[in-house]
Amino acid sequence: MAELDLEKLDALTGKVVGNASAALSGLLAYIGDQTGVYQAMADGESRTADQIAAIANATTVVWAAVVYLALVMTALGYAIWYHLLGKYDVNQILPFLLLLPVITVLGSVILLDETLTPQLTIGGLISIIGVTIINVARNPFRRRAQGVLPTKSSTHN
Repeated sequence: MAELDLEKLDALTGKVVGNASAALSGLLAYIGDQTGVYQAMADGESRTADQIAAIANATTVVWAAVVYLALVMTALGYAIWYHLLGKYDVNQILPFLLLLPVITVLGSVILLDETLTPQLTIGGLISIIGVTIINVARNPFRRRAQGVLPTKSSTHN
């Protein structure tokens, strides 16, 4: 029986997760568009003259915030992300993206004095538990390949 190549398995897992994420994102975008969620999020109105004027007359502080978001938050965030991808398997770091909403809510509570509702707390706990389960649970295919789990053929001998 052929040996299982863990590097190929990791590469395949990364591609499957990436493709599934892209497909899910596309599906959610389509559903959001078809159900009118995006329009509802924008209060159902198109851009007004006041909104365009606000952009045209934005202060230096506003543009500095935009540059900060573009350079620091986005570029630095991706640099860290790709550095981690170079050091660890994608299946080890991908679950931590699920903590992004939790961190965002905590930041809004601390920095913006937002109210932490029971629903947000429960949602955060579910996210944290999910990430924990993903990271603690072992992949049975990997354990079998490493000889930790018996294979079907070894149990019949």
